[in-house]
Amino acid sequence: MSSLFFNNEFINSVIKSYLEANLREYNSIKYAYAIMSKINPANFTIISNKTEWFEFYTANNYQFIDPVLISTSRRVTPFVWDENIKNGSGLKHPNIFDMAKNYNVINGYTFVLHDHNNNLVVLSLIMDDACDENIEEIIKENQHKLQMLLITVHDKLTALYHETE
Repeated sequence: MSSLFFNNEFINSVIKSYLEANLREYNSIKYAYAIMSKINPANFTIISNKTEWFEFYTANNYQFIDPVLISTSRRVTPFVWDENIKNGSGLKHPNIFDMAKNYNVINGYTFVLHDHNNNLVVLSLIMDDACDENIEEIIKENQHKLQMLLITVHDKLTALYHETE
């Protein structure tokens, strides 16, 4: 992974605070805002409030085999996922979900953005045991707000990084 790919800790902490403020109404939701270069997928950054899992995920370069991330590369609409999601070749990757279960990552809802810098950007909301029972319904009712949050967050992030150039 490039050491320069969205790695400014101060900017990333500003974005994390912004996300947490805007996701507060979803009661204990865990999230991952991820940016991956489509040209070089090794350039990958995650900002999340579920740091233990995503540190493990990043250290093992799971972005290369994650069926959720692979699915986002071919779509523009949000979608719900669980351990039964398949990659583009129709194969399941049980290994990644076996690992994820150890961190209580079982299912979620992912919002997708393809930006003008050839990056794939996602906001994944992880629906775990700490969430409200009707969290999936709440997310579906607010898809438009959550998609706009992803767009706004990414615009804010890229503007902040542009200012530091």
